[in-house]
Amino acid sequence: MSVEFFTPPGEFVADPEPAWLARLVLDGDATFWNSGAGQGSLSHGDAETKLILTYDEAHGFYLEYVTEDKQYFVSLGEGSFDEVVAPHVGGDPLPLPAAFFVSPLEASRVVEEFLCSGTRGQSIKWGLRSEQGWHYGYPDAE
Repeated sequence: MSVEFFTPPGEFVADPEPAWLARLVLDGDATFWNSGAGQGSLSHGDAETKLILTYDEAHGFYLEYVTEDKQYFVSLGEGSFDEVVAPHVGGDPLPLPAAFFVSPLEASRVVEEFLCSGTRGQSIKWGLRSEQGWHYGYPDAE
């Protein structure tokens, strides 16, 4: 499998058990997901891809999938681009639209697909980050 999980508290777990990860995503809370760096990530060595998980207690998970050639895809949920959510990552708020968040159940399916194949899977909608028109709360630089 060759997968590495970097936990929000800052530990590396080589080839994590899928059932354990599923429980963390489905049942984990802010105590785990918002600790330390405030983000978790999975790296799939065979495919050289990465899945980044950012958690908000009220909205679920913001997922970023990074391809081998460094294209960034973001999860697209049912929320609004008008509602801003600001989870803390690295100690700083990261303004994101609620539209980027998916439920823990949806996130667990994405994690399962990633563990198996290193791909972002098709269980949720994805969009290229650069095409979303979201600039993290900063006005467009012209």
